[in-house]
Amino acid sequence: MVRITGTISLAYVYVVGAQQELFQWQPCAFSEDPRLECGSLRVPLNHLHPSVNETIDIAVRRYRVENGTQSLGTILVNPGGPGHHGTAMASAGLATYLGGQYDVLGFDPRGVGLSRPARCTKNGYTSLREWPSLSNLPFDSPTAEKSLARYGASLEAIVRRCEKYDGQYLKYLSTSFVARDMDLIRAALNESVVNYYGVSYGSTLGATYANMYPNRVGRFVIDSVLDPTLYTGAPSNLLAKSTVDADETFDGFADACEKAGPLKCPLAYAAQVGKRVRAFLAGMVESPLLVPAGDDFSVLTAADVRANILNTLYRPGQWLDLAHRLHSLMEGTYEASPVDEVCPLTDSSYLGMGMEFSIYIGNDGDSERAQDWHGALREAKRKSPLFGMQFASYALPARYWKVRPIERYSGPWNTMLRQPILILQNKLDPVTPLRSARALAKTMGTNAVLVTRDGFGHETSNTPSKCIQNTLTAFFSNGTYPKHNSNCKVDMGPFDGAGPHAARRALAD
Repeated sequence: MVRITGTISLAYVYVVGAQQELFQWQPCAFSEDPRLECGSLRVPLNHLHPSVNETIDIAVRRYRVENGTQSLGTILVNPGGPGHHGTAMASAGLATYLGGQYDVLGFDPRGVGLSRPARCTKNGYTSLREWPSLSNLPFDSPTAEKSLARYGASLEAIVRRCEKYDGQYLKYLSTSFVARDMDLIRAALNESVVNYYGVSYGSTLGATYANMYPNRVGRFVIDSVLDPTLYTGAPSNLLAKSTVDADETFDGFADACEKAGPLKCPLAYAAQVGKRVRAFLAGMVESPLLVPAGDDFSVLTAADVRANILNTLYRPGQWLDLAHRLHSLMEGTYEASPVDEVCPLTDSSYLGMGMEFSIYIGNDGDSERAQDWHGALREAKRKSPLFGMQFASYALPARYWKVRPIERYSGPWNTMLRQPILILQNKLDPVTPLRSARALAKTMGTNAVLVTRDGFGHETSNTPSKCIQNTLTAFFSNGTYPKHNSNCKVDMGPFDGAGPHAARRALAD
């Protein structure tokens, strides 16, 4: 039985006209590439009652390939989050990475970016002021409960502001409705199936679409799996289990640095890199750093530095830059970027305060289930002493969430599909652990083929692997599946090439 909250009371037929008219394609701002085009697609605000004259415009961006022959179709892409802008993902680089024979179309999910972003604050300035910090709460101390209560009050205030400014809109923001938007994009493109590449939360979106529309599954790839059973369950459980491999990924960074030596990794001037960084962060809890920031100064806390480390662990191609930052911090020579450069406060997305993640967790998760939030926080801290609390900042608002979506999909996840999906997963991922990919592959059975990749990071493209590249090209070009549970090697170590684009450069060589 499909567990969907809400029922469709009136079926509707989406009339497909000319693509130019439906999407209103035009050249993208700030781009001179004629193959990039931007537009939008108008869809019902409420898919369960589409006859009501309320709509939303879904922002789209498409990169059209030129390979001497006609494109094989379109690959819809989603970069994750939830809350990341899919329009930014459509690019020449990604089209090439996916085999170079398909157009690539990214879209901002409803409530995100240019697709009617949700509003949770008065303006961008107050959004910076209102967001509290959780990472330094002493959960192993007698004051932990009081500290959490104070923090919770701040989070609840943010949630109530979301309800105040956009309460009637929030109920239309759910992954099942985004999947329905995807199907209307498919119809507007006049394509019979959806070809798809989704990363992180994009894997859950992909699994949702596949199980809601099993006969419209084309060549489907999901990468860095967020287990949909976990995601649509109790939000407290998601909090407890997301960063179980984060500290081990950090240890991989430290070990790789030591092996590279001081000529390639500045932190390797002495042994025990991981131990020294941990000790430095522990000292920052009580003694934050005052650092120059242009013609001003900035205060950096341990939480700030841990957040930066965790974000950079996603991309081993940036580990050298991380090593330089940590080295300069520990040596007292670090200079921060000016605040007005980091936070210009000119984008309407600031009105969402980054709450898109929490909004979707609140709406998609089983927020009505009785939950042990204190136990979840302790488990997150125990499994990831360094980073467990970083994720908690995004998950905890669900504790105060009262909005119920018009529709939420929570399974089944093993519907018989038109053809199997391809699952890609790094062995050590700081936020979507390997166990999640294995769990989904087991649930889907013959409907999924799993390929793992050695090494670290979030998203398999972030470390060069011609094996992964060839797997994707063969799959999208010819529909060729690799062997289930096969494994790919990486072509270079984290400190063998500098800079964030080393992985894609290596693949292009």
